[in-house]
Amino acid sequence: MYLEGQKVRTDHFYKVGYCPDLDKYLLVITVPYAIYYDQYYTISRAEYSLWESDVEKLDLLAKECRNNNIHSKRFLYSDRSDENTEEQHDFSRGEIARKRYNPDFQRI
Repeated sequence: MYLEGQKVRTDHFYKVGYCPDLDKYLLVITVPYAIYYDQYYTISRAEYSLWESDVEKLDLLAKECRNNNIHSKRFLYSDRSDENTEEQHDFSRGEIARKRYNPDFQRI
């Protein structure tokens, strides 16, 4: 999924950015499994901005989403199909989910 202003926290396996197609800020957690895959969570603009002022709070937010997993109220969808509801399956097969990725990012 294409994210503007993409910031990557490599050592914590997540990235944040703005998805213009959804008009939402997203936290994308990479899940190390047999094959790595991503889970997408919605966040606020203020939470996105934490990468500048308090990255540790952003780390805690990512940890909270990772712990709550697909049961988080923030959960949007997963690249792993068995983690999605039927509505999320439709979204993940849709045009927005398949759009290009942004190769430009800043490591935080």
